Amino acid sequence: ATGELHLYRLSENQGTLSPLSQWKAHDFEAWISAFSYWDTQLIYSGNTADTSVLSSSHNSLMDVFAFFQRHTMGVCSIHSSPHREHVLATGSYDEQVLLWDSRNMKKPFGHTPVGGGVWRLKWHPADQSLLLAACMHSNFKILNCQSA
Repeated sequence: ATGELHLYRLSENQGTLSPLSQWKAHDFEAWISAFSYWDTQLIYSGNTADTSVLSSSHNSLMDVFAFFQRHTMGVCSIHSSPHREHVLATGSYDEQVLLWDSRNMKKPFGHTPVGGGVWRLKWHPADQSLLLAACMHSNFKILNCQSA
């Protein structure tokens, strides 16, 4: 694994993928990547080395412009809130869900232990305070992020 991310465009008419760009985002393989709902030029990714990366695809140039490291194990899930512009949730094998303000990635503004590695996160489609977490050893959790 090279730690690279690749960006493709899907041609719906032809059903083919066309490469747009690639860049080195991590020292090890990426486990998850996701677009920001609010700025589709931002791509978040997480990997086995406990680091998540923000990348920008402005002008088709890919630059890693910020690292944030707070999880103690690999990052498996990243989900930008479709309701709150600067809110980002990350989940990891360290059994923590962290909430971040994308304008200040130095430390999370919220965290919840969930009792199992977090495989996937998904914000509720209508209720901005609810976050669903699929967890390795504790099934799933519905987290209320109202106070965060």
